[in-house]
Amino acid sequence: MTTTDMSQEQDHRPAAPSSAVLEQLAASRRRQRRLTLIGAGVALVLLAVLPFVLTSYWLFLASSWLAYTIAVMGARVLFGVSGVLSLAQATFVGIGGYAAALGSTELGLTAIYELALVLVVAVAASLLVGLPALRVGGLRLALLTLAFGELFQWWVLQQRDLTGGPQGKPVASLWLAGVPTTDPLFLYGMCALAAVLVTVVLGRLPRLQLGRNMAAVKESEFAARSVGVNVTRTKLTAFVVAGVCAGIAGFLLAHVEQSVSPQSYDLFDSVYILVGVILGGSGSTLGAWLGAAYVSLAPPVFASFGQDRLFVLLSGAILVVLVYLLPGGLVEAGERLPVVRSLRRWLRPRWTDAPGLPVRPAATR
Repeated sequence: MTTTDMSQEQDHRPAAPSSAVLEQLAASRRRQRRLTLIGAGVALVLLAVLPFVLTSYWLFLASSWLAYTIAVMGARVLFGVSGVLSLAQATFVGIGGYAAALGSTELGLTAIYELALVLVVAVAASLLVGLPALRVGGLRLALLTLAFGELFQWWVLQQRDLTGGPQGKPVASLWLAGVPTTDPLFLYGMCALAAVLVTVVLGRLPRLQLGRNMAAVKESEFAARSVGVNVTRTKLTAFVVAGVCAGIAGFLLAHVEQSVSPQSYDLFDSVYILVGVILGGSGSTLGAWLGAAYVSLAPPVFASFGQDRLFVLLSGAILVVLVYLLPGGLVEAGERLPVVRSLRRWLRPRWTDAPGLPVRPAATR
């Protein structure tokens, strides 16, 4: 290679980013971080104020919403992040609920040991279903999870002495520090704390190697496997994460409703949770909160007007419309608003403000 060729090759090398570019990128990240903190602070204030302005009935619905948020976030990890379709998320919510009922009523466990029992049962059930189910994929996997849900329903109905059968089973008061409590305000606070903690933990998932592996598996299992990703282990981990979230949601719902029944954890409830994931936006943690609000608040609102079947029809229509017209859900719809677009422009690096950069770099396609 001649000296002229070497000089031409060096001329074609991309120039290192200048200090002005790096400064603008750092400023953009600081603005994004500041906006995130402001949004999180406003949300926490609203959650803190909400129980003091709601009636007892709406406080009960708000607690159910927070519990369902955890279940929907787990389903988002499984379906939205990893691309695994499961029709048994409500079944795992029921497993957590019945484990809580047995732990509090039959075993007399305190809150900590009862929650530990729920987590152990949720992990065991996730592994029991996930290990054989993940050997197949697509529609066959969905059918296997559907069969597991039906088997769970049959078992609950048959074990009347243990589960209460079709009538369900009452749940004893939650024992904390040696004191039983059924205070709705305390239960709301417990649900809010759990939902916030799960949101923070799962919100960091995309930054971890596990989250990147899940995203790679969703895009292409073959490509992920070719770069060394253990596809089966990654999908099984997503299955366990979803099962644990559902178990926690079942534990909370059991104490909020003070009873468990098989009618609350059937196939339709699993479909509604899936609708919640798609409605809010399968790629967003905020979407899980919005989707859970629809799943938990819409049925009682329709029931109050005597339109129970309308909720079923509306859920089906929403699913069809979102799949074809708005696959990003409500979060994508919100991003199209003029106010949000202006905010996103404010968050971008201000290239023209940097000295020595009169022209903004061309956007890559």
